[in-house]
Amino acid sequence: DIATAPDQGGLVNFDSGFSQLTLQNLMQGNRFTGQDRFERMNRISIMIEQNLQHKSNISAAARTIASARIGMAYDLLRKSVDTTLQTAPTRPFSNLVGDISISPIQGVRLYADGQYDPSNQFWATAQAGLQLQHTSGHHLNVRWQRIDGRYQTASEIVSGDISIHFAPRWRAFAQTQYDAKLKLYQQTSAGIHYQHACWDFEVEAYRTLNNGSANTANIGYRFLLGFKGLGSVGDS
Repeated sequence: DIATAPDQGGLVNFDSGFSQLTLQNLMQGNRFTGQDRFERMNRISIMIEQNLQHKSNISAAARTIASARIGMAYDLLRKSVDTTLQTAPTRPFSNLVGDISISPIQGVRLYADGQYDPSNQFWATAQAGLQLQHTSGHHLNVRWQRIDGRYQTASEIVSGDISIHFAPRWRAFAQTQYDAKLKLYQQTSAGIHYQHACWDFEVEAYRTLNNGSANTANIGYRFLLGFKGLGSVGDS
């Protein structure tokens, strides 16, 4: 990626921010979000991807059993158009980013991704999870995320959600988020949902921890009544 751009530090900024490196933006040029900033670039990025796929027969669609990606970038310029948004100094070599996904059978997926700092030799971010999906609509998702304090604000979160169709048109669901660093539940909710051809109804009970407090939480319920093609009404 090669692009010249003037200094933009003194220009008005309504919606732009600088995005940290991810696999999603590794092969993109401009890493500024919004429309008010455009990145000055002289950078080489590389990503290697490998997929293992299977076909039950020659005419069937291929199913991906396993996939893996790894990549990094080399920045020859290392100068920002706006140091107020990109405050951290840029090293010549970026962090190493990668992910892996394994689906041994239909409806089961294990995945992990992370970002490794080769200069300081630590995992800046790490994530792993399990997804289970049934053809009838049941699903279970469990995910673990960790961010090292040397990279960003330190955190370690375990979250999960489940949905079960226990009767025709009826579905029960629940979700939770646990802060393993603070050792407390940030939020938990559970409810039921009824789906009719013309309308649907949902009621949910929840508990959400108040910001900045480990002892107080908002506890309540909310409901939603929707009419297909007309709109919905709800309260909490």
